[in-house]
Amino acid sequence: MEDAIRTVSELVRHVNSILRYVGAGAVFTFVLNVLTKQHFQFLSTTSKDGELAFSVFLTILFVTSSGVVLYLIHRAVIYPVVSWCHFSYLISHNQFAGKSDSPKSPRELDRLFVRMRIERQKNKDELIQGHLDTWAAQVHFLYASALALLLALITAIAIGTKVEGGRCALIIVASVLLGLCAFNHDRRLNYEHIENLPKC
Repeated sequence: MEDAIRTVSELVRHVNSILRYVGAGAVFTFVLNVLTKQHFQFLSTTSKDGELAFSVFLTILFVTSSGVVLYLIHRAVIYPVVSWCHFSYLISHNQFAGKSDSPKSPRELDRLFVRMRIERQKNKDELIQGHLDTWAAQVHFLYASALALLLALITAIAIGTKVEGGRCALIIVASVLLGLCAFNHDRRLNYEHIENLPKC
């Protein structure tokens, strides 16, 4: 039974990694293709008879690399700001009543969450940590996808594509909605982290 649980946990971990690092890349690739109307020509190679042929290798390479770049931009630029907002709110509204730790700053809270994650991994508490990791993967996918929509639009305009006003507005609205969904999902995840903190 333990082996089966461990196997499922490993599978979920791989799915989470794909969602974090590749999902936004797929969104970026698809939207960029729709806007430029190239029918994936930028992911094609020339065949022996001189015709363009869709390349699976180029597609996987482009989707993966753009997904990783989008995720890193999100973690380096967007997420620190968003986390600071969430953590500042939690601390100012004293959400740690009855808990053994009571952080005084966003930095302390971030370190506390990291420490608790390391302890759960060391104690092989896969049920709780697996649940939190899956939730976190969804949050980062939503944030990175919101960024992917905007960057696909900016890229299309930068390479000279004439984007219709309606499509432009639709993409911006969709990006904002995804960002709001991510923000709310992230807020609920933080409360879940607090719920699993040790009690006094």
